[in-house]
Amino acid sequence: MATIVEDFEDTAFNIVMAGPWIRSDTAAQTGSWSLRSPLTTTNNTSYNADIAIPPSATTVTFHYRVSSESTYDLFNTLLDGVQVAAVSGKSGEIPWTPATLDVTGKTTLTFQYKKDPSDRDGSDCAWVDNLVFTMPVADTERPSVPTNLRATRTTPTRVALAWDASADNTGVTGYEVYRDGVLIATAAATTYNDPGRTPATNYAYRVAARDGSGNVSALSSPHTVTTNEPSNGPAEILIDPSSPPLASANSSTITTATFTPPGGSLLIALSGFSGGQPTAITNTGPTLEWTKHESAASDGTGAERGTATVAVAQIDASQPMTVTATSGTFGDSGGLLVLVVTGTHPDEAIGAVSRIKVSNEMSFTANLYTSTTEGSLAVATFYNWNIDSNSVDASAAGWPYSGNRGSGIAAYKTAVTEEEGTLVQMTYTAADVGLRGNIVAVEILPALLSGPATVIHGWGPLPVT
Repeated sequence: MATIVEDFEDTAFNIVMAGPWIRSDTAAQTGSWSLRSPLTTTNNTSYNADIAIPPSATTVTFHYRVSSESTYDLFNTLLDGVQVAAVSGKSGEIPWTPATLDVTGKTTLTFQYKKDPSDRDGSDCAWVDNLVFTMPVADTERPSVPTNLRATRTTPTRVALAWDASADNTGVTGYEVYRDGVLIATAAATTYNDPGRTPATNYAYRVAARDGSGNVSALSSPHTVTTNEPSNGPAEILIDPSSPPLASANSSTITTATFTPPGGSLLIALSGFSGGQPTAITNTGPTLEWTKHESAASDGTGAERGTATVAVAQIDASQPMTVTATSGTFGDSGGLLVLVVTGTHPDEAIGAVSRIKVSNEMSFTANLYTSTTEGSLAVATFYNWNIDSNSVDASAAGWPYSGNRGSGIAAYKTAVTEEEGTLVQMTYTAADVGLRGNIVAVEILPALLSGPATVIHGWGPLPVT
């Protein structure tokens, strides 16, 4: 930070000032000299020292002293003609006192001594000393170069990119994405989806980091991606009949019945609890890595009451198992539904994710997300903290449950999205008490079929129970 300091110790001021205030050696906070208002016995008179604020200054510090008739003769401080309450209306005998003001965007700092009709008392003046304006130093440091640029998913017409974050002295604000040497987008995060590509085509990508001062890093090393050969479209995502039935209980721990999913399938655990604490998803049988998306009253994000959770895990080999959802609240109440699905993308099964809160509605249409891939499937869980007799989703297959502390719904859209960029919605309708809680939704991405079309499985959706 740069500073402009005026201590009034010599006549060559470092500030531009207008007004009758004078340099005086009658009092000083440090040294021998300060700035003093005129000595006066004239009533109903104001004396201003108008000081030009440097254009880039953000703060000013100073010390002031007052010797006047208490409550009558006042020392005031103004910024662009507006009194600053914390440093105005000062009277009586006030020793040297420090002050700091935000002067960002201001042009004039005014010290005012105002005498009202009264008898003279004290020295009838005010002093100011050690005036310091602070200006930020221009940021010219470039962010570091983004590294590890990679394609996280490639289809015939889309490339999904990711890279490692850059560092910067003031913070990175975004990333410029280049395709074949042309700037195509600015990304706020370290990921970018590039749609509309041509199948079986090479594309060279590079990224650069940008900070809030407009400094841009050097370009990353190029990463060349070849889009996939044309496909026969997405595989059909189906709900496997091995999916266990809904489990619900007035308990903090809820476990499914034993089931045996086919190898290569995807498990989707949808749960809801009333307690508002995080939920743990575990299983018996195979060792699984669960990816959890959650909205809970306790997570500090402004969520509503209760906890809604969607967790996903990939099954490599078929074997018997159970899944358990455990609330972080003792004596809780909730429900758990596990869907076994086939036809999903083997490497990246999750697309868009959303968290939505619902506050005291009788009917609520949730805009879950905009789909990123043709043929994707929406799954969502809604925990309703109210105990309503009809917390059922009207626009997708669902399984309502009710406990002694709330009710809920686990649902999936039976109609997959026909194309990417589709707004996916679900509508929830209450019968009596209303809807209050959290929704978590994830987009399940399909595998892509190449060569002749094949049927993954001929299973239909589970019946509504």
